[in-house]
Amino acid sequence: MRVRAIAIATEQSNTVGTIELECTAHGLLLTYVDAVRVMADGAPIAFEPWQQVTVEWPRLRRAGQIGAALLLEFELPSSDTQRCVLVHFTSGPAETLQELQQKRLLIRLWTVGVSVTLASAAALASPRFSPRIGPWLGLFGGVTFAAILIGIGFKAERFIAEGGHQSQLLGGQFANDLLSYVPGVSQDPQKRTPKKFVWPRLDGLLPRTTLAIALTLAGALLAALIMFRWMMVGRDESAELPRNPHAKVDEASAQILDHPPEQPIVSQESNPPRLGAKSASPPTPTEPPPRTSGHVRLTGPCECQRADSLLWSEPLPKVSLVVLSSRKYQRHNHDHIELEFAAINNSDREFSELTSMVEFFEQDPPPSSKLVSVSTRAVYFQGPLQPGEAIKWHVDAEGTTFRIHPPAERGNPISGTIEDSGTNAAPTNAVAKLLKAHNRPVRLHGAMLLAFLRDPRAREATVELGDSLRESESSYLRRLMESLAEIRLCRVQVSGTGAQRRLIACVFNTTDAPKTPVEVVVRALDATVSSSDPVGEPPRAISEKSVSLPGSIPAKSGTFAQIDVDFAGLEQAPAAFEAMAQVSAPH
Repeated sequence: MRVRAIAIATEQSNTVGTIELECTAHGLLLTYVDAVRVMADGAPIAFEPWQQVTVEWPRLRRAGQIGAALLLEFELPSSDTQRCVLVHFTSGPAETLQELQQKRLLIRLWTVGVSVTLASAAALASPRFSPRIGPWLGLFGGVTFAAILIGIGFKAERFIAEGGHQSQLLGGQFANDLLSYVPGVSQDPQKRTPKKFVWPRLDGLLPRTTLAIALTLAGALLAALIMFRWMMVGRDESAELPRNPHAKVDEASAQILDHPPEQPIVSQESNPPRLGAKSASPPTPTEPPPRTSGHVRLTGPCECQRADSLLWSEPLPKVSLVVLSSRKYQRHNHDHIELEFAAINNSDREFSELTSMVEFFEQDPPPSSKLVSVSTRAVYFQGPLQPGEAIKWHVDAEGTTFRIHPPAERGNPISGTIEDSGTNAAPTNAVAKLLKAHNRPVRLHGAMLLAFLRDPRAREATVELGDSLRESESSYLRRLMESLAEIRLCRVQVSGTGAQRRLIACVFNTTDAPKTPVEVVVRALDATVSSSDPVGEPPRAISEKSVSLPGSIPAKSGTFAQIDVDFAGLEQAPAAFEAMAQVSAPH
């Protein structure tokens, strides 16, 4: 019987390489296909390729199993003792020892590399899919899967080294054939000696030419960059947004939508709705006596620290979620939404381990307007997110509309809002850095925060943004400019029902000269304004009325105005009102 096997280096052997063996009547015929003999001092002596040696049967001292390997010990004609530990038995031409070592090394490197990548990816990506999973739990899961993968990899490496079940069968048949010629030879099985760990050598595995090495290294680097990009995509705070330079990186308005309109801000006069920031009810002075002019009545002095605006009619959250862009497309005949949004820290404290969730909906066909939740995407940022900084998230899922859930820190919802006085807001110098962001919605939000905090840089920032005005931003920038106008309106309240409404507001002149004639413009809107979506579809003005105030407004002073407005002819009930003041052009 003729077989080919690979002699491996062990403590019991002194021959390494590919050997062909055949049992003959004269003895054991050995053909050294590609092998070397290791002397006692460790010096290797190569056999001539395809050198044949016949070992007479009396010279065969021992044959035994070591695990899946076959140990042969015999004397060569030169009286030297040779010991071979044979594995990977085949009946014909097979892989060389070098090819087998390359395969084993590739299996080891692939197993270790994929295991490390899996553990890292699990630690970074798990919180993206579920906010409740922290990085340590993700790392534990990744290490567990990595350990399983390493076990499978080393099993595969052992399988390749020993040749598998077929090699064991062929080795057993050869051993039986051997014993038929020398039945008295020792065949006691021996225990496998534990192998010491040896670092794999890369020589013989890497390509030899400079170009091939460069291509190999470039491919490995590209694969690493792609994997890193995939792991970081959920928290891609690239240079597009100002951020903490020490952050490792790829809300909270209660909801951001593809907006179902809120209930109209309409109530009885006894409990009128507001526009703008919180304020005390206007006083009812006894002096000077009211002056009337048609539907307008001036009722006394007042002062405005900040103009009212629908952009901050609701208290600003400590962390705002701002939509940067959204795109609808179809995939496999299903509607999908690709969404980018930013988390901006409006407060004076930092936040770590920020999470949020985007819920995607499909709407039932008309006439039904029911929304059905079809998918969710969780996002995570390890942080810290410093005051006045922003990070960007990207999600993509099936659906026709979406809602962003409020953010949380370490699993707890972020509570509280920015006080009307701005005492707990981010420093204005930090907020001003948002004006340099590459994403214009973040710059718009920065200008809005500066206007809310009464920073003089707000006007310049708004004018600069207006120089490169885009149609989707016109309504947002117009409201910013109106809040920074020389004639301000604050403490705005609208009362009444139906077409007849009463507006009460403080009209304040911020300049050093009297202003006359002053005109107040009141708009009825079909929806509320979302400061969380600066470039989204703005509400439409369904009616606009203007009323001139009698007399002039003195410099650096203001007066309460009570204006009765008739919105007769409206086709729908207004959802919100806004007002602004301006110096009307002379007729």
